[in-house]
Amino acid sequence: MLGSLVAAAVASFCVLRLARATLPLGPARVGWLWAAANVLLFGIAQAETWLHAAQVAAYRAGKQQLFGFFVGQLMKETGGKADARVANEVLKELLS
Repeated sequence: MLGSLVAAAVASFCVLRLARATLPLGPARVGWLWAAANVLLFGIAQAETWLHAAQVAAYRAGKQQLFGFFVGQLMKETGGKADARVANEVLKELLS
């Protein structure tokens, strides 16, 4: 079961990495494109939390300064295209 979860996570991460270059991320767009971009941002953030499970555990244990690490990783993965406000909201939801 763990192997299939890892395979699904890797496949999702690869798809997200390919798709992130094509969608604008953040509230600058309207309608379905904006919604799709934010779903994509959520997926990228989720993949980052899977890749950095030790940091997630440390953050949840009280190391609040690691939040900046996650924001940095998300911005790195999106090539700086993510809206900071949306990125913060997504990360707060995932890390809580």
